Amino acid sequence: MLMVNCMIDKNIKPKLAKDIVWKEEGKDGTTISLASYIGGPIRLLNPVASKTIKLLDGKHTIQEIITEIYESFEDADLKTVENDVLEFLLELEKKKIIEPFKS
Repeated sequence: MLMVNCMIDKNIKPKLAKDIVWKEEGKDGTTISLASYIGGPIRLLNPVASKTIKLLDGKHTIQEIITEIYESFEDADLKTVENDVLEFLLELEKKKIIEPFKS
């Protein structure tokens, strides 16, 4: 696990890139698939990643996303959740799945 730079502004409200769509897979809605209008299917995501993607609507701050994920899992460690969410967002940004968000 990488320790993500904590200089990321957690008040930013990240959102999916305009060409990315998602849909729920399965009956419980904990797994989603992402697709790009341009490049087709991207991947099937696990429950934590799926919950994060659902919150990337441009209305939730990074801090709100971290808090929501943390509160969803009883045994979660806040620092680990924060690092994992930030790392995931940076990966999504690098792959152009979300709009650039770093200030």
